[in-house]
Amino acid sequence: MKKNLLKNIFSMVSLKGLEYLLALAILPYLVRVLGVEKYGAIVFMQSIIQYFVIIIDYGFNIITPRRIAITNNLLEHGKIFSSVIVCKIILGTFLTSLFLIIYLFTSLLNFVDIKLFIALYLNVIGNIIFPIWFFQGIQKMEYITVINILSRFITVIAIFLFVRTPDDYIIAAVCQASTNVLSGIFSLFFLIKKYNYLFLFPSIKYIANTFIEGWEIFISTLAINAYTATNIIVLRLFTNDVIVGYYGAANKIIDSIKGILNPISLAIFPYISQQVSINKSNAILFIRKVLKYYSIFGFIMFFVLFIFSHEIVSLLLGDQYEQSIILIKILSAIPFLVAISNVLGTHTLLTFGYNRVYSKILLVSALISIILIIPMSYLFFDKGAAFTMLVTEFCVTLMMYVSLRKLDIHIMRCNNGRRKKYY
Repeated sequence: MKKNLLKNIFSMVSLKGLEYLLALAILPYLVRVLGVEKYGAIVFMQSIIQYFVIIIDYGFNIITPRRIAITNNLLEHGKIFSSVIVCKIILGTFLTSLFLIIYLFTSLLNFVDIKLFIALYLNVIGNIIFPIWFFQGIQKMEYITVINILSRFITVIAIFLFVRTPDDYIIAAVCQASTNVLSGIFSLFFLIKKYNYLFLFPSIKYIANTFIEGWEIFISTLAINAYTATNIIVLRLFTNDVIVGYYGAANKIIDSIKGILNPISLAIFPYISQQVSINKSNAILFIRKVLKYYSIFGFIMFFVLFIFSHEIVSLLLGDQYEQSIILIKILSAIPFLVAISNVLGTHTLLTFGYNRVYSKILLVSALISIILIIPMSYLFFDKGAAFTMLVTEFCVTLMMYVSLRKLDIHIMRCNNGRRKKYY
């Protein structure tokens, strides 16, 4: 089993690692060619699209791998797979119809650049058809590594070939949003050939149960979006695309650093879920090791980002983004906080079945963020938005730690080499 885990970690690191390297490779090019204003426009619209993505995800990317991992029944795999796809299609159709009605018959969305929205809407389609959650669940991530890498290369090459001036910002948006669509198309062809038993017609009852099971995680992920994408939207309401461009560029660098741990998290989540169902004490010991290495990595990234923020901005963004330096300093502790909260929340609270506790923490954190972001953005613009994000992530980490203590799950307690009851 551990051999399979290491194989999946390697596959995910290869997949996501190259993904982030390619993202960092095109970042310097895009921010320079498009300029602060057009780059800010894309960042703003991506935040709006993110609401579509997070609602359509409905927590499936978190809960479904665990459901698949704990059963070996192929028929059940097919029911899970087909019901999730159907649920995503239902949500996507509803949201798109609602958006079009509001846009066409009211003036509430006059601020939306409809061409840019349509270009980035490809992200929504890609989210529906790219079943990365299935490959996580069966712990066969190597199957989609080549698919995703190929898609990334295609879109990156397209950016370098066709994005030459600020007026090409729509093309840049299309290229960035096309990656998941291509990956989804390639992966569906692969699944039809190798796992054709997955394509069933799920019953209405099974679809309804899928929605019910994902509800608490959906609320959690919606809360996460409330203090990530919402910050950018509120900032834009009080400022302009230029300020959003400064903030978006700095946040993109922070997200790239945070994302380095994502492939490992995606690979080990099903493994921990299995271990919890077999032996909780062994699962805790494994989680402690993960926390140790995550914390070390997060602290090193905090140190590098804070001390070398000027050099990072100069190298990746250019002199016109000098205002992003202070933002990176403010945000520099976030990779450290997220590394810890990821282990305490996703790998511990969720795998131990405390979905409701996890949801409440993120809902409270979202409320804190919403309370802070409006006055902070109004008074301090991009610096206020950055500070709000830092405070929110600190609250998330602290509340997860306190919750685990109350549940008598002591992830941070040293066992001094002796076996203890940890739960």
